[in-house]
Amino acid sequence: MPCLSNDEKVQKEGIQGTLCGLFQVIVLKATKDDILPHHDAIQTNLFHVLKTNATCHEEAFKAISAIVLSLKNDFVIFMPGLHPFLIAGLRNSEAYQVCDVSVGLVCGISRDIVSNIQPFCDKIMRTLVDALQNVTLH
Repeated sequence: MPCLSNDEKVQKEGIQGTLCGLFQVIVLKATKDDILPHHDAIQTNLFHVLKTNATCHEEAFKAISAIVLSLKNDFVIFMPGLHPFLIAGLRNSEAYQVCDVSVGLVCGISRDIVSNIQPFCDKIMRTLVDALQNVTLH
């Protein structure tokens, strides 16, 4: 949806944040079998929000956390696409809420995809250590 004015951009970003929250609630209420036929489309849209909307990362990560919880080990197929956004979220010391939600997402992912997180661990752990050493992080 092209934006013509700043007000329209703000409105669009607000709607995207609300839709992320809606995805989160739907996924939490639905069964894995309900989600599986739609998980590609949902994840694609959430990645698009992470790529284009800097104000809704917290909401998008929360929705992704719900998908991880629902799909368990089947979520591993999304890790290559999520990994750069997750690292950026962990590095986001200016918006500590995003960093906090990102840490929770790492916990959920590591719990639910178990050993399949191994290819991503080095970068995630390095980023977490850097965050702990960041004196500006809330």
